[in-house]
Amino acid sequence: MRRSYITRRPVADILTDTLPETAVLAFAAMLIASTIGIFLGILSAIKKGTWLDTGSLFFAVLGMSGPSFYVGLIVAMTFGYLWSKIFPFPTIILIFLLLGGIIGSLIGIKKLKNQKVEGKKADIIIRQFLLWGFIGFCVWTFCYLLNLVWNIIPFIDNYILFPGTGLNNEGSLYIIDDYGDEHLSIKNIILPAVTLGIRPLAIIVQLTRSSLLDVLSQDYIRTATAKGLSYYNIVFKHALKNSLNPVVTAISGWFAGLMAGAVFVEYIFGWRGIGSEIVNALDKQDLPIIMGGVLVIGFIYVVINIVVDIVYGVLDPRVRLQ
Repeated sequence: MRRSYITRRPVADILTDTLPETAVLAFAAMLIASTIGIFLGILSAIKKGTWLDTGSLFFAVLGMSGPSFYVGLIVAMTFGYLWSKIFPFPTIILIFLLLGGIIGSLIGIKKLKNQKVEGKKADIIIRQFLLWGFIGFCVWTFCYLLNLVWNIIPFIDNYILFPGTGLNNEGSLYIIDDYGDEHLSIKNIILPAVTLGIRPLAIIVQLTRSSLLDVLSQDYIRTATAKGLSYYNIVFKHALKNSLNPVVTAISGWFAGLMAGAVFVEYIFGWRGIGSEIVNALDKQDLPIIMGGVLVIGFIYVVINIVVDIVYGVLDPRVRLQ
């Protein structure tokens, strides 16, 4: 790679500085999307036709309908300005509530392990979701009061209590203090990652639901049900593993796409990634950076697809090379 026409820096050095920021943002977005998306997809499939299914599909369609630049502006205005300025309510509390609810739902599903498939089991899952969501709120409240009384735990203050808005001027996971020292600030990535992960989350929900429903309708699942296998074993030990191939394809494709397509989100939230670097290069007609960025993105696509082929062999032995 040559040097930049504008800064005269080697293109490799410029891309090396910006690529990790985009990779971290894309990984955080896909972690949020895949975790919540697979969970909602499973819940929607096993409770087909209920309000849980309808609600999951509604929010999935809503998430797919909004382009990233529009969603980014809405999220930035709502949580970056209105939420933090008008309603001084720490955004991170939502994460504690959601994580607690997900843990509780998984515990509720685990309790169904020794029960038969027939019957309504949504009440157990909902009760566990609400219970553990409340526990997550209590954990956050305890940390808040602890820091409020003693005010000697900077880690809690920086990483747990007040995540900020993501509308910072740093555009990175690190902030620089008045002395020039760098400090890790996870709060900077919350809103950009959530914004970037909304669209893949919606697709993962629909893919997980449709794939799991297709597997649950096959003959070997009906045979397992007739033999009296528990609800937990049928869904999580037989059906789920066989239904993950299209989900893995979507996750891998979206991750590679987010590495290249996070331009609008990076621009809105001031994130210093490879996407914003390429946009600046296009504006200034800095061709070496443009060519280098396209080359790196293409290489990432190839590597991710190779990794996906390997993961396929782990999930489905039928596609392994002999």
